[in-house]
Amino acid sequence: MRKIPIAVVFAIAIGAILGTGFASLIASYTIPTSGRVGAGVTAQSGSVADIKTAVNQVEAAGGGTVYVPAGSWSFAATESNYVTIHGGVNIIGAGMRVTNLTLQPGRTDPATTMFYVDGANQRPVRISGITFNGRTGAAASATGDTAIFLDNVKDFRVDHNSFYYLGSSGVAVFNSDISKSSQGVVDHNEFYDIYKPDAETAGTGFGYGVGIERTYTRADQAKIWNTDINFYLGKYANVTYIEDNYFAGARHSISAYATGAYVARHNVFTDMHVYYPSGHADVHGAYPDGVYGGRYTEVYDNTFLNPANDADYPRMFDYARALRMRGGGGVFFNNTATHYSYLISLAKDDGNAAIPKCKVRDLWIWGNTYDNDFIDFEASYTQDVDYFLYKKPGYVPYPYPHPLTLGGASARASIDPFQMATLSPWENRDNAAEAFLIDFRHASTKLRNVSRFGSEIL
Repeated sequence: MRKIPIAVVFAIAIGAILGTGFASLIASYTIPTSGRVGAGVTAQSGSVADIKTAVNQVEAAGGGTVYVPAGSWSFAATESNYVTIHGGVNIIGAGMRVTNLTLQPGRTDPATTMFYVDGANQRPVRISGITFNGRTGAAASATGDTAIFLDNVKDFRVDHNSFYYLGSSGVAVFNSDISKSSQGVVDHNEFYDIYKPDAETAGTGFGYGVGIERTYTRADQAKIWNTDINFYLGKYANVTYIEDNYFAGARHSISAYATGAYVARHNVFTDMHVYYPSGHADVHGAYPDGVYGGRYTEVYDNTFLNPANDADYPRMFDYARALRMRGGGGVFFNNTATHYSYLISLAKDDGNAAIPKCKVRDLWIWGNTYDNDFIDFEASYTQDVDYFLYKKPGYVPYPYPHPLTLGGASARASIDPFQMATLSPWENRDNAAEAFLIDFRHASTKLRNVSRFGSEIL
């Protein structure tokens, strides 16, 4: 293991935050015309009823874009009353923290979805330029809400949004029909304080920034697990790409389960809310009821910043991990992590005994930079059998940036995620990581291309 000086940690962090991916966050972003067909309708407001009306108009015209106007809107969604969107319809706000949709704080529904996207028709969907607020002032409540739920959506893009205090998930990606594709990209978003301990205890909230699941039959799940991992890695087919996002205050920033899979790259992760070992990037093992675990992940070129312990989470340093694998395989390389007691945990879930194939296997780890210990073995694994400490032979990453993020310009909106003074008190987060980001947001561009260096001693 190579120790890294604190000055180098700062330089690497600044380079990651102010580099190519995050430069677009600090200045402005472009809304491409890609995927826009048919009508374009502006909703009367950001209420559930008005967005529903606009969506219905666009769907009746064969598809197109719903524009949600600037403003702070009360979003009175319930378990049975939310916005349903079908493939071929885009929802575009006026910009992050310009169009604000906020769930009603007084409601006691245990779990609410704000946007439900039904992609059975396999047409693309884009959701961009919106702030999704959970129930304000309810950070410790037992309400587990989800902002965007995508089911069977092919070529979705969720970008330039922010998510606060939701309890369950910012973005949930499901694939409930094996005959349908579920694939897309989540990029240039911000996720804050998704985790609520009381929601986890009540079984209503997972505390995920992005969660990925395939709800197939057990036989279909077995087929996915019986396919060699080389068939999946470096591809874009039934996988969620998560790139150039900022995650703070989740239990898992990203998690895959029930044969789900994801690629996480060029993100910044910090401030994990945990009371036990947990990973920003997480893959589940098998469940005791026979559900298979997450299939694989590719995690590379990310920055993991773990701030000091605080009164609410006194064991953050001890318990937080950049990656925690309980099953599945994949690659983990060229990441930088600071102030984690361990970079990685390798564990097993309760159902792995019943489905042994769902343990961690076919995992390659190389080229990471970190300042403490390397692997925490929560379960027994064997080097060069289950995991490998060298570059995976023949592996080629999928092109970055993801092709779905590229396109022509039709609208522009100013975004500066570091202007914390503009946020309402319940959004204004006072922690070391965000103070670091604010202090250095105007740092010299000379630091943007700081190269990663050092690796595990193999």
